[in-house]
Order: sequence, then structure tokens, then C-alpha cells
Amino acid sequence: MIREELPGFEECLKYSILGKRSFLTFVRNDFIADKVERENLEQATVAPQFLVERAVGHLLHGLRYKCTILNEISLSYLSLGDEHESDIRYDIRIIPDLNALTNEEQILLAKHMVVDFTITEPLNDLTMDQPVQIFIGIVPWSVDTPEQLDGNVTKPHKTVLKPSITVMDWLKHKFWIAGSMPDESLNLEHRNIPGTTVSNDNTATTDDDDDDDDEDADIPETIESIQIKNDFSEVHIEPSVRRYILDIMIHLRMHRLAYHSKGGGIIRDALDSMILLCKLYSYDQGKNYVTPNVVKQMSFIYFPMHLVLINSARRDPSRLYGSDYKLIQEFLDNVSKVKMEMSAKLDNPLFLEYLVVENTINKIVPAI
Repeated sequence: MIREELPGFEECLKYSILGKRSFLTFVRNDFIADKVERENLEQATVAPQFLVERAVGHLLHGLRYKCTILNEISLSYLSLGDEHESDIRYDIRIIPDLNALTNEEQILLAKHMVVDFTITEPLNDLTMDQPVQIFIGIVPWSVDTPEQLDGNVTKPHKTVLKPSITVMDWLKHKFWIAGSMPDESLNLEHRNIPGTTVSNDNTATTDDDDDDDDEDADIPETIESIQIKNDFSEVHIEPSVRRYILDIMIHLRMHRLAYHSKGGGIIRDALDSMILLCKLYSYDQGKNYVTPNVVKQMSFIYFPMHLVLINSARRDPSRLYGSDYKLIQEFLDNVSKVKMEMSAKLDNPLFLEYLVVENTINKIVPAI
């Protein structure tokens, strides 16, 4: 069955902390407008980046971290920091609007985001030479309605099927998963959490000088509970399950709606990323092995944001075999109507990508 909703912000942050990877979070433009209407325009806390910052402060309570909002992409902002911050284990960087980055900023950011796709032995956080850098990219998106498409009603797929993530592919693949915005309740609870301070330069750090009694306050379970051992390397994956992941990757690349010239957006490193994600999930569930069912669940978390689908009849591969151009265009128009309706209903800009993943998984026999 298709996973209808985006992964939660807490789920994405948890896997990114353990896997030492960056991730994306989607926010609807009407959500931003509604927050601005309900609060004073001069209060910058209505901006999504500040909501993400407070949610990070809540979920990482008890860990040594630094959270910075990147108001600009430059070498000075992307530097790791001073020597005085050697006790920081996690360096969280929030990008307010990933789609708004210029080509120069995208190139600079991609060069700075060094991602090691190989699975190594988990490191002890106490022996790390420098903090693990994790980027959280915010991607605004809007719900298309029939009223907005009146001027383009003959070709709705031109507007509706456009990708939600518009940055270059080589930058998009630096982020491994995408989820929803954090729950507003986390932001309300974070205001009462002891041990967190916010400075004027939009940097949040934890204070280790608080009494133990203060840390025993009524705070929901956070990522600290799964950060104790961080030894997911013991999770075993059978060769047959590994081949099952490869089968999914190949079928996604050749899917009817995939853009074949770009391999459907499925890169070679997707195998290592999927194996790591499956191991993290199994470890979090208290299991020391990966099952095909886990692979199915993690496919809905990893693959959708990486998929590159066709949004024009000219990109359809069936034209090479004589398919009628108008029939393809009509097919894409019908697909766009389904996406427009279901994306608004489920609050999921990647609904069509989720549908492609589900269709692909249903065609493949799981590993035994």
C-alpha cells in the first residue's frame, strides 16, 4: 500500500543524525501566509526556518550541537567554525529556501557538502575530530488549483508536473531524504526546555552546566534515546535483499513515467544510501537484520525525492516506437489532474513520485 504522507520531520532528523546525512523539508506557501496573518509581520519567528530551528532544539535536547540559519551562501557562512567550538558534535545548517539559490550558490554549496556514500563503521561521538555537518534544506511548494490553471488549461501538465525541487540534480542528490515540516507542538514545547540558548547570530547551542534535576523535566522522548549506542553496523543484510534493492532501482529507471535520459534520477550511490537507511530502520526497531518488508517501507522514504519524471510529451520514450504525440499529452494531462487533487488532499508534493514507487514495488517479486 502506498505511503500517503511525507515522513515526519522527527523521523528525517533521526535518520540523518545517525546516518550523518542532510535532508529536505517541504513547507506549503499557504502555511507561511497563514502564519503571517495570525502573527505580527515584524516577528520573524513565523518564518519556516525559525520553526525548524526550534524543532531541532527540542529533538536534539541533551546532545552537543550548534544550529545555524544560513541567510546567505558564502565561504564565511559555510566554514565549520572557531576552535572554541571543539566540543560541538553536530553542526546543523538550515537553508531557508533551497529553490531560491542561484547557480553560483548551488555550486558553492555542493562543493562544501562532502557526502561519503560508503558505509563505514559508526564513529564514537566522543572521538570525532570535528562536528558532523548536516544541512536541512527548506523547499516551499504551492498547491495548484484549477483556478490557477485557467490560462494554461490546454496543457495543465506543463505546470502541475513540474518538479517540486528545482535545484540542479548534483545538488539535490547531496540530500538523501525529504519530509514534512515539524509539528507546531514541538515549537511550543521547546520554549520551556531548559539548557538551550539562542544567540543573536541565529546559533543555538546546548548548555551542559544545568543541573541534572532540570533535565528530568517532563519532556517527550527525543533523538537522544537512540543515540546512545549508534552501532547499526551489526545489522545484517542478505545478498538476496541487496539484489532486491537493485531490482527496484532498475525498474524505477525504466518506469513509464521516468525521464530515461537522466536514469529516472536514480544514481549509482542510491544502493549504499538505501542499505544504510534500511539498517538504521532495523536497528531502531531492535532487529539485527534487514527484511524485504523493510526495503519496501524505506523505498517510499528514499526514492521519491530523487525521481525525475517526464513533464512533457517530448520526453516520453514511447515516441521512439510511434506513439501519438496528442495521446501522450492527453495522458499527461490526466496524470496532472490526479496529482493536483491528491497532492492537495494528502499535503504531499511528491504524491506522483510515491505512486511510481508503489507501482514499481508491486511489479517486483520480493527476495525470499
